[in-house]
Amino acid sequence: MKRGTDKRERPTDAIARLIEAKRASLFDSYNLPPVERERAEMLFAEMRRVGDECRDLDEFNERFYHRTLSREYYRLMTDNGMYVRPEALPPLTFPAAPKK
Repeated sequence: MKRGTDKRERPTDAIARLIEAKRASLFDSYNLPPVERERAEMLFAEMRRVGDECRDLDEFNERFYHRTLSREYYRLMTDNGMYVRPEALPPLTFPAAPKK
């Protein structure tokens, strides 16, 4: 086998995918102003730094949820609710009235 052709996933690949999924979810759902976008990018850079220190996804998740990372991530969403893209909102549907 040639060097560099090993396609097995490293534990850190799962961490990188999770962070990118969180980033894509935020930027796909919110039309953030530049200042908030910069704030988000700084948070994702910190997530990547923490991810580099973790041996696997379980350790990253534990550190994410027991540190300020999770609070900051969710605060980004709550602080920027006014910038949610309309297409990211669930449709407003109501159940049909019961037939009599």
